[in-house]
Amino acid sequence: MKKALVLLVMFAFVATFVNFAKAEDAKKDGKTIFTEAKCMSCHGISVAAIEKTNAKSKAPDLSTTGDKNTAADLAKYLVKEIKLNDKNHPIKFGGSADDLNTMSAWLGTLKTPAK
Repeated sequence: MKKALVLLVMFAFVATFVNFAKAEDAKKDGKTIFTEAKCMSCHGISVAAIEKTNAKSKAPDLSTTGDKNTAADLAKYLVKEIKLNDKNHPIKFGGSADDLNTMSAWLGTLKTPAK
């Protein structure tokens, strides 16, 4: 009986922790995922106050990437399913599909402001 109670308490704790972790992941936005994935090692996004950390990188600033690219194309590009401008992305995105879609959707919103 004591073992069953201990197992029940442990299960409840683990279930609570897993649900909390899922809730935390659900709160991530595209900018958070971008920075956690260390995309700023190569890319800056000046409109989001993100500076690239590798000054030698020739990768473009992504402040207007949504002008020419859809979120769906960006997601495919980041996992090397398609090329953009006849180039593959040099690094395959290693996060979850949800993170990829969230970040790509955010990147797709980055457009030149209307005048």
